[in-house]
Amino acid sequence: MKISEIEDYRENKINSLKSNLAYIHAHKRCALTVDVESDLREINFSDVDEIYSLLDIFNELNIFCTFFFTGRSIETMPKVVNQVARAGHEIALHGYAHDSWKGGIKAKIEDLKKLSELISSLHIHPFGFRAPYLSINNQLFILLKSLGFAYDSSLFENPIFKPLHLFFPHLYNQPSKKPTLLVEFPLSTTPFFRLPYSLSWLLFLGPTIYKSLTEAYTNEILIFYLHPYDLLPKPQRFGIPYPFRSLGRKNSKKAFLDFLTYLQNKGFRFVRLADELHNCSSSVHLREAF
Repeated sequence: MKISEIEDYRENKINSLKSNLAYIHAHKRCALTVDVESDLREINFSDVDEIYSLLDIFNELNIFCTFFFTGRSIETMPKVVNQVARAGHEIALHGYAHDSWKGGIKAKIEDLKKLSELISSLHIHPFGFRAPYLSINNQLFILLKSLGFAYDSSLFENPIFKPLHLFFPHLYNQPSKKPTLLVEFPLSTTPFFRLPYSLSWLLFLGPTIYKSLTEAYTNEILIFYLHPYDLLPKPQRFGIPYPFRSLGRKNSKKAFLDFLTYLQNKGFRFVRLADELHNCSSSVHLREAF
């Protein structure tokens, strides 16, 4: 290959990369997701006040997001759920009873059956599901689709615990006489260290480090998750070693608000996960369920 051809090839690759980056930066989206699990035994608090705090923050910034409620939360705080929906946020489901998902597959199937009974009594049919403890498998994918769910958001890439390569929405297909197609919106992880994008880790690492990691994030959609109890001064954060759970607890609401403002200034558009389903025909990767 001649030197001129090498230079042309290099220039074309650089222009292609610039074009791809420009497209990504012009279409950056952030899906905020809130897991409401007031029935979790390990914690002792009421979600209600912190849910209202979140609604105030989202209203201030004109942000709409997705709330994943457990079935029991819907039963015990219907007025709160209605207020979340009236504020324009998506209502999705997080199992019926959070603690049931500590058990084996039979306990999880029974939980989904109870959830199905609850769904039949609701005025709306939620599109989305997130498994408690992010515990999901192929059999449950099939059951979720049979219950009418359009998407799941329970997977994430972790080099130690979940060595998956899930950077974009995926369309899972279970080969059978009646193929089961379910969109998977994997939780986003930071570049390099593959830490989940969550409020717990934001408070633990601090806004400065977290913003630096976000600067290197190149996917079109960032799926961020949090719990209402993450805003509490009392340590409730799981997945982080206990001695370190209190780090970053002061001014947690201010830190969260600051990070959301940072994302807006970086050009991120906030979306509900259900809103992303219309993009899936062109953006998801077809992949067999594991």
